[in-house]
This record gives sequence, C-alpha cells and structure tokens, in this order.
Amino acid sequence: MRSILAQIKSYAPGFALALVIALLAKGIEALLPFDVIGASVIAMFIGMLINGYRKPGKTTAPGVKFTAKKILKFAIILLGASLNVTTILNVGRMSLTVMLFTLLTCFGGGYFIGRALGLDWKLSNLISAGSGICGVAVISAIYAAKDVKAAAADLKTTVEEMLRA
Repeated sequence: MRSILAQIKSYAPGFALALVIALLAKGIEALLPFDVIGASVIAMFIGMLINGYRKPGKTTAPGVKFTAKKILKFAIILLGASLNVTTILNVGRMSLTVMLFTLLTCFGGGYFIGRALGLDWKLSNLISAGSGICGVAVISAIYAAKDVKAAAADLKTTVEEMLRA
C-alpha cells in the first residue's frame, strides 16, 4: 500500500491542472459584462476543449481522476444540500419552468457540443447532467432569494441587454 504522501504527490499535478482551469474560468467569468454563465460551466468547457486536443498524461491523470470523481461529487453534494424541494416548490411555478428549460437546454446543447468535440455519449451526458444540476441549483437559489416577479423582470432585462449587444 502506498503511503499517503506518495498518493498526494501522484494527485498533485492533475489537481494543480484542475485548479488552474478553475482559476482561469473564474477570471473569464469576471470579465463577462453580465451574469449569464458561471465559472463552473466555463471550467467544464475549458476541460472539454483541453481533453479534445490532449488527453491527461501519466503525470496528470491520477489527479484529474481524483478531482473529477471525489472533489466534484463532494461539491455537487454540498450545493444540493443547500436547497430543498419544499423551498423550490414554495417559490412558484416560474422557477420550475426555468429549471425544466435549463435541464432541457443543458442536455440538448450537451448532446450537440459533445458530438462536435467527439466525446463519448456517456461523458457528454455526465457533463450535461452536472451542468444542468448546478444551473438549476443556482437558478433555484436566485428565485428563492428574490421575489419571483422581480427575478423575472431582472431576467427579462438581462436577455434584452444581451440581444442589444
């Protein structure tokens, strides 16, 4: 059995790569003029692009695998634990409509983007599910934190500004 220190050393390069991608995504998110896409989605796209051109090597593969399997799952669990179904249902029908639209968009868009990048359909669906769940959780949190009509007005204003740009 390998020592814990040796295991940490084997994970470090891949974890560092994931961290650099996350920081780059956070920087790109900060440069965007409006809050439409989050850093997690940007990071997934960056990872998909990198993976499409260059697969993880022997040095980065263990850390990338650990980050994808353990850390990402833990982050999704923490995000999901912050919301409950009762809160979402109390917010109203509009949030359920937005959630359904978000999931359909993530799976539909994920299918076409995955095919364009030559990704395996299982990986494409996993990425779509992660994006959809995270997107739905964020949207639900927004609706839970604000009045539904005010949030809808903000969303309408944001879409109108995007269309004008």
